[in-house]
Amino acid sequence: MNKADYVFSQVIKFLNEDKFRRVVIKYNVDRYIKSYSCWNQLLTLIFGQLGRCSSLRDCVITLQAHCAKLYLTCINSSFTLLYQDIVYT
Repeated sequence: MNKADYVFSQVIKFLNEDKFRRVVIKYNVDRYIKSYSCWNQLLTLIFGQLGRCSSLRDCVITLQAHCAKLYLTCINSSFTLLYQDIVYT
């Protein structure tokens, strides 16, 4: 059985979440955010770039397909709220 991390998780290890959160707080970017944080949005966009998704909907559908493995990729499960906003609007 393969015990190595996913490529996405390996890439995320290079990011410094504390520095990112300090910048978000400094510029008050999360002031209107209710559920899907800037960190989760960044991870989703990186996931889309690595997965060569052509649109946001494509990225969300790919994330939904990997829903059971999201805890391994560091993405919060609140992406389903984003999915509902995209599909039903």
